[in-house]
Amino acid sequence: MSKSYLSVDFSTNSYSDAKLTVKVNTIIEKLTGNVTFKALEADVVVLKTKNDLLISYLPKVGDGGKLTTAEKNTARKDLEDYLHIIGNRVQDISGGDELKILSSGFDLRAKPAPIGMLPMPTGVTVTQGQQSGTLDVTWNVVDNTYLYLVRYTNAPSSATSIWKQVSTGKHKIILSGFKPGEAIAIQVAAAGTDPNLVWSTEIIVYCMF
Repeated sequence: MSKSYLSVDFSTNSYSDAKLTVKVNTIIEKLTGNVTFKALEADVVVLKTKNDLLISYLPKVGDGGKLTTAEKNTARKDLEDYLHIIGNRVQDISGGDELKILSSGFDLRAKPAPIGMLPMPTGVTVTQGQQSGTLDVTWNVVDNTYLYLVRYTNAPSSATSIWKQVSTGKHKIILSGFKPGEAIAIQVAAAGTDPNLVWSTEIIVYCMF
């Protein structure tokens, strides 16, 4: 069975102030008396104190001015930081057991779906570089790519051609070492978690100088 991980994303993008306090109350209720997490009893008391402090600020924010808002933001940041601490302890104690994590009130982190084989790069363009014997190669971005592979050989290519290959994390690269008038065949592939590569359509260019 694969190991599960809990989510410690309690940012404002995921929870408003009010929703965060409700979520924390749920965690407190789930951890209270939970024999699996008996070692966290003292942490739960501290968590409740920090959550109650944030709750006390919520009715005051609208009319309390900048100082009250700043104090509320500090209380929220303190609460979020402590949730991270408790979350890490819950993760360690649970050993990644999904049911144990859920019994704590924390949510599970979404498991990444397998991406599979990446598509063939499109928009491959090759132009003469600014320096003698260089070629500028660019292509469109392919999502979920770890790096791009660019291979080239003397044109026309054949089954016995010896390809040179370079890699880059960007969607462009400068190839060098060519002679004026030399014909070059170039292809690009996107590399991800799947070991299979789909090479772009071969482009043949001539080095101009």
